[in-house]
Amino acid sequence: MSDFPTIGHWLFSGLGAQSTCCFRQPDRQLIFGTFNPNAPADQLLVSKTQFEGRYGLPFTNAGSPIGEGRVPDKSELQERVRRADNPCGLANNGAYVVTETDYADLRYVALSGRPVWERIEALGIFKPEPSPAPGPGPTPGPGPGPGPGPDPAALLKTTLDSLTKLMAEFRQELPATGGGKFVAGARTFLEKLDKLVQSTRSQLGGS
Repeated sequence: MSDFPTIGHWLFSGLGAQSTCCFRQPDRQLIFGTFNPNAPADQLLVSKTQFEGRYGLPFTNAGSPIGEGRVPDKSELQERVRRADNPCGLANNGAYVVTETDYADLRYVALSGRPVWERIEALGIFKPEPSPAPGPGPTPGPGPGPGPGPDPAALLKTTLDSLTKLMAEFRQELPATGGGKFVAGARTFLEKLDKLVQSTRSQLGGS
């Protein structure tokens, strides 16, 4: 990466933005000029010679830049320019001071007829740094354990009680005598089921 002396030189040679643009006064039509980052610019915004020499635009249009309202303020530009990754490829970015000239360049310089700032945004060159991730906090202690589950024995007893009730209701629906083989089969099934219930109750302690 080349080491550019100013932001203007970075725009001209680094991004290839070699034209300028502004809104012509008073009709607000776009007009274009040729960017010259080597032109003197110590009194750029009050000197007709310097303004026209740097931007190739009539001095009557000073104050009508195409990038106005888009370019961050100088303090924000200062922070971004000085980042360790040297986003503008400056010769001494760690000590670089953003000037009024730099600020004006970012607002007047154009690339393909559009504000150069659009290209800078699209490339993410001055993208704000993400907030640092929070550091690890204290390791949480063990939380409360799960509550006690249902008592299996009590659950089984409830099931047996419900089953006994259903069996009694089923017996009442059977005829006292007769009924053929289906009724006989039902009685046999109930007898086997009753023995199973009683056996289970005995293993539970006779409850």
